[in-house]
Amino acid sequence: MSDHKRVLICGVIFGYGGLEGHFLDLGKLLVENDAEVTFATRVANPDVLKMPVWREAPFKVLTTPFIQRGGRFSTAWAMTAWPFQLSGSYDVLYTCDWTWFVGFLAQFLKPNGYVLGGRGGEAPRTRPYLPGVKFSAV
Repeated sequence: MSDHKRVLICGVIFGYGGLEGHFLDLGKLLVENDAEVTFATRVANPDVLKMPVWREAPFKVLTTPFIQRGGRFSTAWAMTAWPFQLSGSYDVLYTCDWTWFVGFLAQFLKPNGYVLGGRGGEAPRTRPYLPGVKFSAV
């Protein structure tokens, strides 16, 4: 059994700046400290993901064929294809996504896993949306 922590990071990639750089730097730092990292996005600027800094990232990057528009098609693809790519269980889900989709990704956590949420500039939601899921805002 491996002692490596498995971390799933979920967010959107619009450009190469604050939040996008944060995801990239966090993923690299976790890998340098022996974590296995997967970054997943349903919405992204495909040109950013073609940049060498993302193509050469030391972690797996999951997208959909519909990332530029996002929306229902991208979500449906993610819900259909990603379960085959998200093998095993993760220790931590770190996300800046504040939608019900976090609940979908949380199913890939170990029973004692954690969901860590960052706002990334988004306004906080006023209603609970993940009843029963351990959640910490960072």
